[in-house]
Amino acid sequence: MRVARKLALAVLSGLVDALVLIVVFVYLVPLALDSVLRSVGSSLAEVLGSDPLDYALALLPLFLGIATAARALSGTIYEPLLRALNALIAFYLLLYFTNGGRLEITGINVGGALVDVSLDVSVPLIIVLLFATLPGIVSPFIEFLEKWALKR
Repeated sequence: MRVARKLALAVLSGLVDALVLIVVFVYLVPLALDSVLRSVGSSLAEVLGSDPLDYALALLPLFLGIATAARALSGTIYEPLLRALNALIAFYLLLYFTNGGRLEITGINVGGALVDVSLDVSVPLIIVLLFATLPGIVSPFIEFLEKWALKR
């Protein structure tokens, strides 16, 4: 009974973790990027060529499954691997939402003339995104090694 209760608590905790990731990466990030693009006369759907929410929602079960499995496998080597995988998927989603750092806006009316703008910020964007997601990739392994070292 005790093991089942511990597993149920781990699964519930994994679902909460996944829901937080979903709110951030499926709702808040695309919303923020879309509002920035709308201020210059474009939208995230125009830049990506499709609705980003559809793509993000397709990854929803993957986020939920990985976060739940990571919590259920707490204390094993699989936990940091799965947590790092979730961070890598989040990194990929951020790259996808930002179109890999390439922004093309066509048909901006500036003083009566139509202007096309193309901006490539892929290198600085990747550096910033890595700075933001690298701790999420590395820290699960550090925590696992600390716990493992304390057990010995």
